[in-house]
Amino acid sequence: MGSVAHNPIPEPGEEQGSALVEAAFALAILLLVLAPVTTMLSNVFRVGGDARTRVVAAGIAASDLDATSAEPFSSIPLGRTVSTQVVGGVTFTIDQDVELVGIRSATGCASGAGQQILRVSASVTWREVVAPSPLVETTTVSPPVAAFNPATGSIAVTVLGATNQAQAGMTVSVTGPSSATEMTTADGCAFFDTLNPGSYTVRVTGSGDVSDQELASPTSPVQVVAGGTAGVQFAYDQAAVLNVAFTAAGGLPAGGVAIAAGNPHIQPSGWTSTVLGAGSTSPIYPFPSGYTLWAGDCEENDPQGVDSSGVALYPGAPSLTPVAVSPGGSSTVSVALPPITVSVTSSGTPVSGATLTAGADGSGCPSDTLTMTTTTGAGTSVTGMPYGHFAITATAGSKHGTVTVWIKPSGVVNASTGATISGAIPVPVE
Repeated sequence: MGSVAHNPIPEPGEEQGSALVEAAFALAILLLVLAPVTTMLSNVFRVGGDARTRVVAAGIAASDLDATSAEPFSSIPLGRTVSTQVVGGVTFTIDQDVELVGIRSATGCASGAGQQILRVSASVTWREVVAPSPLVETTTVSPPVAAFNPATGSIAVTVLGATNQAQAGMTVSVTGPSSATEMTTADGCAFFDTLNPGSYTVRVTGSGDVSDQELASPTSPVQVVAGGTAGVQFAYDQAAVLNVAFTAAGGLPAGGVAIAAGNPHIQPSGWTSTVLGAGSTSPIYPFPSGYTLWAGDCEENDPQGVDSSGVALYPGAPSLTPVAVSPGGSSTVSVALPPITVSVTSSGTPVSGATLTAGADGSGCPSDTLTMTTTTGAGTSVTGMPYGHFAITATAGSKHGTVTVWIKPSGVVNASTGATISGAIPVPVE
């Protein structure tokens, strides 16, 4: 008689475990299917929200332009005005630019006078999770008949950055027979019309900006004539700062050394300097060509300096490598100073612990006094010094001694005798 196969009856625990595995597997598949759908729905809602916000922004821009167009022509302020408006919990910023059509030219904001049609632009931005592009609306406003007054003149101001980019939002003021203040538009322009003829001073002010002549609030004189437009241009951008660390091989840098930053566009000397002992430059204009750096605040401190006749003070001196700067940037630069050794003696015996100072002694140089390092047990001091003429004074108790030297890239010269000093500079004290 044949045998009959029987399937074993599973234990209760085994059946439950199998069901749990199948349920987990099914849930995983469901999540994989739903994930892209969830992402798609999130994007749809977000895009829908962005679209609704842009509709609100368009309404704000249109309302802003309508309000401006309804004002009396002579009351519409030229330049940029900034305002905010909150709608549905979203803060909108409105940058309104008003300028005369036709005043922009290839070289700046000044061209023909007498064109009195206003171009009004409203740029609306808002802050979201995804930064939107500004919504911009533009209109023009025509003047009433005979609005142009031929007895008055105008000033057109252009403010450009280090790479000739327009600088918007800068405060420009004119003072003279008439006074007015505006903010520059997106074109970097500020236009002042219906000004009484005469002499004016134009001033530009920004937050953390500096001019190409290293001025935080530069000015320019201008003459206004009836029926004419005077053009003024400023180079103005976010200031840069260079932190300078002076070094000296085998010694320490002198105390109280000024920092000089050079660029040929700075008038009249081609360089600017900071206060003595500062560890960084003053705020400087971000010239794309950068700056050369050296120690000191006098023409003869510059290894590439020239005398009053334009003759090089140090022929053959190695040229300095410019240091790059960027608008609003800050970086640290190391500047090596030539190590100068001084030997202090009294009756031929080395003097330990003598204090040394170096007073600037060059023609036309500020009377700076630098601190040199104290002499060692061997009576010597090694200090990093700027180039130029210095009166080095050693003091040991009641004894004093002074030697005047000229420190050059090629070596040190005794300024009194003209003899080259080999080795340490001898300073006897008596």
